[in-house]
Amino acid sequence: MAVAPDQLYNQIKVALDSAPKLSAKDADVYVTVAIAKNFNQLLELAKEAMPEVDKRRWPDALDATPAAMGPGRSNITFAELRTLYGQLMAILAEGFDPTAGWGLA
Repeated sequence: MAVAPDQLYNQIKVALDSAPKLSAKDADVYVTVAIAKNFNQLLELAKEAMPEVDKRRWPDALDATPAAMGPGRSNITFAELRTLYGQLMAILAEGFDPTAGWGLA
């Protein structure tokens, strides 16, 4: 069953709202591999929900290579992650009216 743009939009909005807004001192904190994997999954679902979107508009998948020890870090900061979530939301909003309330699938 395909996922609808409004379903993903709401899920990504929650992820964006949950991503920490770090101070300038902490701006270089990189996201964990687990968060990168979650972003990559949402990105793939968004592409499936909006197949008509030009592939050049989509952000690249994040590095989600597990570390040998510890949680591991991706190649992107939380500030950059928040930007990418915003880009996904903007593309998904083209598939429905986000001001119309919660969509039902």
